[in-house]
Amino acid sequence: MSVNEQHTRPWEIVRQQFHIEEKQRAMRDIDKSKEQLVSELAELRQRIARLDVSESERRQKEEIVIDFTRRKPAEEQLQASEERYRALFKQANDAIYLTNQNDEIIDVNDRACKLLGYTREELLMMKVPDLQAPEVRGKEGTVIHNELAQHGGAPFETIDLHRDGR
Repeated sequence: MSVNEQHTRPWEIVRQQFHIEEKQRAMRDIDKSKEQLVSELAELRQRIARLDVSESERRQKEEIVIDFTRRKPAEEQLQASEERYRALFKQANDAIYLTNQNDEIIDVNDRACKLLGYTREELLMMKVPDLQAPEVRGKEGTVIHNELAQHGGAPFETIDLHRDGR
């Protein structure tokens, strides 16, 4: 072996060892990269699951907002209609009282109170036959039923007695 060969040989060994260390470092980096990738993949899956839940919640909230925006104008229209009805009911020049099919008076306007001579509270405690003249008085519980059968759903007039009998 020549002096040059002996002299280069230790460098060759150092270089080979350096390459081996580089390869080992690269292998560790690969293993580390695999672990990092697996960890990142798990984290991404969790984020996707949270996003799916968030998207579902977002859609639900969006549907609620859409429903609310559709319902709000309808509620406002209904409220306006109820206010018009209430104004007509209260300010009508005719006596109006609302009853159910059991002949119970469930609401009256001010004109009905004035024309019949009763307070609102008194009328709400009465039944329809209590207001009818004896010659037309129906059996309690049948008056409204009979009127509806005769007139259908149309409004109808009755002859009622004033508190003093006139």
